[in-house]
Formats: sequence, structure tokens, C-alpha cells
Amino acid sequence: MTHGADFGLRTLSGGQLSFQVEAFLAIETGATPDLIVERAHSVRDVFAVIRQAPVGGPVELQINQNGTLYCSLTIPAAATVSNSVAGAALPPLIPGARLSLDILMVGPSNPGADLTVIIRL
Repeated sequence: MTHGADFGLRTLSGGQLSFQVEAFLAIETGATPDLIVERAHSVRDVFAVIRQAPVGGPVELQINQNGTLYCSLTIPAAATVSNSVAGAALPPLIPGARLSLDILMVGPSNPGADLTVIIRL
């Protein structure tokens, strides 16, 4: 057990998975190639960063595990970092599962650019 705020059990496997979208964003299902989970993992947290902030509205993202919603993230207008979803609120990653990224909404004046979504294990 850790002495952190969530008192989580750490497996010491560490690492992270990430999705990256270069250039300007657009509303898109399957915005990046899917990631395949190699073995079961608990997740520490999930968040997104963007190099060029959206203007006029937020960027809304959805991460799916085997086509089912895993978590949602929002990067507010004029911001470069999303909310962070704690892993304690998420199910574990399943061995062999396909993780995918959908972009549900982008800023209407400027959609934002150079997105990275990070899943810390």
C-alpha cells in the first residue's frame, strides 16, 4: 500500500501508454492507431496535454477499451492541460484489449494542435 491520497496498491510495473495527434485537431473516431494492452494493468491516472490551446470552445476526448467508453477528458478553451481522471475510479486494463481515442469536439475558432493523451500505469 502506498501513503498517497488514494492508498493504492502499487505493482511496480510502471510505465505509460500514450496517443499522439500531430497538427490541427478535427472531430474524428479512431484519431490514432489503436494500442494493444500486453498484460493486465491498473491505471494511475489519465490526462491530456496540447501544444496549441483550443479557442472558442473545449476539446472533448474519449478513450475506449474494446470499443466501450473507458474515460472522458476535456481540455477547456484557452487551456493546454485536461482534467485528470484518477485510476482508482477506472477498471483495470485487460490483456489483449484495444485502446482507441476519439475526438468528440474541438474549438470552433481554433481546434487546437499537437495533442498527447497519457495513461500512466
